[in-house]
Amino acid sequence: LNNNIQNMSGLHSGAQKQAAMSRDRAALKSLLSSASSNSVSGVLSALTPYVSLESTTFEAVSQFKDGRMRTVMHFAAQSWSKDVVGWVRDTIEKEGVGEEEKKSFVNGKDEKGITPLMCLCMNLPPPSTPPTNLPSILSTILSLLPSSSLTTTSDSGATALHYASGSGLLPAVQLILSKPEGRDCTLKLSEAGTPLHWVAGSPHENAPSIIKHLLDVSPASVNKPAPNGLPPLVTAAAGGLDSNASALISNGADCGVVLGGNVTIAHIAADNGMLETLKAMAVTEVGLRAMVVVNDEGETPAELAAGQEYEECARVIIEATKGAEG
Repeated sequence: LNNNIQNMSGLHSGAQKQAAMSRDRAALKSLLSSASSNSVSGVLSALTPYVSLESTTFEAVSQFKDGRMRTVMHFAAQSWSKDVVGWVRDTIEKEGVGEEEKKSFVNGKDEKGITPLMCLCMNLPPPSTPPTNLPSILSTILSLLPSSSLTTTSDSGATALHYASGSGLLPAVQLILSKPEGRDCTLKLSEAGTPLHWVAGSPHENAPSIIKHLLDVSPASVNKPAPNGLPPLVTAAAGGLDSNASALISNGADCGVVLGGNVTIAHIAADNGMLETLKAMAVTEVGLRAMVVVNDEGETPAELAAGQEYEECARVIIEATKGAEG
């Protein structure tokens, strides 16, 4: 009889555990969905069974993480959920959460080292989200953290400034660069290079403006090579991003770079019909020299442009290099 009771107790305990696990999974799903949809009421509803005299609201919300180690803060930030991020701030202040606990939650990393601040800066908003949510959420997150959090890096070595630059989020870049610690990030190398590399390869319409902002703060980053040895200008040119490449040259990038096969920036620009880049090169000495270089295929930039039927590009090169020697 005693053995039967013990066995039943064990089965009952197992069933209870399964029920608790199912409840927790459902709560996590509801919690993260509410964070993504900017529903504070949904977040509170999901947390209600977990808040007690022994457990505060902050303690309850901070225990939930998905399989990728992402919290409510990650989901709220990536969805630009202004109200939920504001609720987190208010809860932290109301409950007097300690500095370490606050930092661990607000600046916590997922399995790839991504923080909520990085989530905010790497994602464009849902269509219905007001653009003004971005600086508001960014300011709220930064108000909860020391400014040194801006230098936090993901597993790939990227900071929030890298992600904001690559995503074309100009207001975020401006706010980050207004902080000394943010300005320190302009020379930080991730696996893909500096923030300037990230924006140089971005097709976003804000990219040229971000390039100027970065270089106003950190002129030294203009020719800093990525781990692959290439400067930001090559990133822009290789992507056929005319506005980005011309902005870099206009702000001091060395357009005399010679790549394998004796290929210059002028060859790349001519082959891709990058008229503004060629015009920017035409007013620099090194740019003019690059325009008359013959690559290993025996082609000049002017010949490449003509071959691709970029007549205006060919004309700019020919006019600029009249009388020049190869």
